Amino acid sequence: MLRSTSFLTALIVAAVSSAQSSLLTRIDGVPDSVQLTFRTQSLTSFSPSTAFGAIPNQTQPNYNFGYALTGPTVGARRPVVSNDIYNRNVFSSRDVLMSFTGVADNHVFQLPDDQPFSLVGPVQFAARYNATGLWQRDVVFSARPTARVVGPTANLQATLSTSRIGLFNKPRFNVTGFIINQSGVNNVNLISPVNGIIFNTFLTGPLPRTFSIPVTRMTIPSNRLTTPPRSTTSTEFRTSYNLRLQ
Repeated sequence: MLRSTSFLTALIVAAVSSAQSSLLTRIDGVPDSVQLTFRTQSLTSFSPSTAFGAIPNQTQPNYNFGYALTGPTVGARRPVVSNDIYNRNVFSSRDVLMSFTGVADNHVFQLPDDQPFSLVGPVQFAARYNATGLWQRDVVFSARPTARVVGPTANLQATLSTSRIGLFNKPRFNVTGFIINQSGVNNVNLISPVNGIIFNTFLTGPLPRTFSIPVTRMTIPSNRLTTPPRSTTSTEFRTSYNLRLQ
């Protein structure tokens, strides 16, 4: 019985040690930020890990919501690091101007001592137009929305392929730059499928003791419905970059 208990204890210790060895630690103190506008109002939010805001608020028929999130928070550890930026605009009226900028830049993470490792994870650029009925209205932008991601496994720029989206103008991105995966460095110059694209990235070790994600940001310029809608219309944009140790 003692031998079985000792063996079980050893297994538990090994499992805990393995889990701890795969944790990444955030060592920077740079905050994320979001800036939202709604008609003549504006809102700015800063946070070490989750900056967010809604203007005027999410119970209104027209509103602008967004966040910029980085995990783990400063000084914390977890197995996956993530930068995630999101914006949702909801329209029930014409000529309600909204805009959004989300920034999650200059974050630095520390690897465990027991190297080598590989870094694995997806980069996502997503956009969606939501409306119902036969009389769907286009959302018109003053300029094309953009997103940018720079990190150890990717350097990508995404620009919406049109300055309006709707029933007959589905959102796609022009994406340029490069990613790193199992086949090496791959140049990217493409038009995404409707609603966006995900790139799976991979960087094998040995890796430096620390790595940074210097840029994750998304800009949604001023946008509106130019024609009164028959039903509620919304747009959603998301940019994310996740990495884990393998």
